[in-house]
Amino acid sequence: FKNAEDPKTNFDICYAVSMCFLFASSLPSGILMDKCGGRACGVVGALMASVGLLLMGAATTFPAQWDWLMFYGYPMATAGGMINSLCMYTFIWLLPDRANLVTGIAGGIASLSDTCALLAVWLHDIYGVPIAWFFFGLSVLALAAAAVSQLVVPSLEFSMECARLMAPEAILAEEAAEAGAA
Repeated sequence: FKNAEDPKTNFDICYAVSMCFLFASSLPSGILMDKCGGRACGVVGALMASVGLLLMGAATTFPAQWDWLMFYGYPMATAGGMINSLCMYTFIWLLPDRANLVTGIAGGIASLSDTCALLAVWLHDIYGVPIAWFFFGLSVLALAAAAVSQLVVPSLEFSMECARLMAPEAILAEEAAEAGAA
């Protein structure tokens, strides 16, 4: 992958690999959401993003030796962020009357996260903060996001119990249909 003659090619390849990894992780992410719930997605995604950001920090700290870590760190951080964002959708099911608010918050958070690159450049240009420190700081914030997800996002069991309480007749009808088919 390494092309010392043209560093832009390296960035293009890293981005392409990351997008392929992101799209390929969509199905497993959905399965994780369905089987384990939003809390698991929040925690697993944040931990994945944290590890990816650590790898990116290492790659930018010692680029001559560890620049190849960017090819693992960036896709991992991107996919981890996508998996982490799935935890927001648990609240759509629990707050159906507030679905627009929940999706608006999720979209706003995604937009704010896109500005992180601008913040990194600004901190580097104005205050001389190394990009690696920025990645390490984001990694710590991702760990905090994992803790918040664990504490705030409802578990799959809680979500299913709420669904049973909100629509018992629909569940009873579905169970009766399944029993009749068996």
